Amino acid sequence: MDQQSKSFIHSIFFMMGFFALGIVITLGIHFFASIKMYDILFFIFIFLLVLGIISLLIIIVLYLRIYNSQKVFGNPTWFLKGLRFLYPFMNFICRFFQIPLIPLQHFCIQINNKCIETTKIKISKKDILVLTPHCIQNSSCSIKITHNPNLCKHCGKCPVDDLLDIKNRYSISLAIVTGGTLARVAVKQYQPKMIIAVACERDLISGMMDISQIPVIGILNQRPYGPCRDTYVDVNKIEYYIQKYSY
Repeated sequence: MDQQSKSFIHSIFFMMGFFALGIVITLGIHFFASIKMYDILFFIFIFLLVLGIISLLIIIVLYLRIYNSQKVFGNPTWFLKGLRFLYPFMNFICRFFQIPLIPLQHFCIQINNKCIETTKIKISKKDILVLTPHCIQNSSCSIKITHNPNLCKHCGKCPVDDLLDIKNRYSISLAIVTGGTLARVAVKQYQPKMIIAVACERDLISGMMDISQIPVIGILNQRPYGPCRDTYVDVNKIEYYIQKYSY
């Protein structure tokens, strides 16, 4: 089992631990109480806790099956909604217990992509927005392209040249942004029906959680020089998704 799967399981089991702690505390209180109404509430509470633990176990099995088999069983829309519901809790637990977030984020991005792939969506190329971070631009370049990528001089030292080539060949929209605020501005400006987003794990999962009405395909950037500097993206992956989801 890989690190992403282990991180996901650990997060879920910590959630189950909180449920179990609630049961222990409730049992302790129960032994010091004798009110009949409390007994009724106690058993209802225990029932709900047990139901919650069973539900989490089912969720573990379902999401791990999707991740390992690369197949979505059932309605992918419900899995996407479930992912958006579960991730904030898993994120909180990982932070609280100081568990690395990147494996969990990577796991959720892969699940998201697979669910969208299962929907077999097909849209016009003009309704696709490719959203990338400004750090893909060569750090020594003096031209600011965040507001207008077409200012690129096509020197070939960074992926921007290839992205513009894809933009022109497929007539898609392209936005190169400096952060989440400008990314939301770009989404509002272009009104896409699908987003192909390039970023690190943290920014990708954050964007996916923010944008619930538009399908977002996440592509992780490569960071040979560390975060936020001279990053790289395989433009062939972007082109693959454009061809796959457009007509």
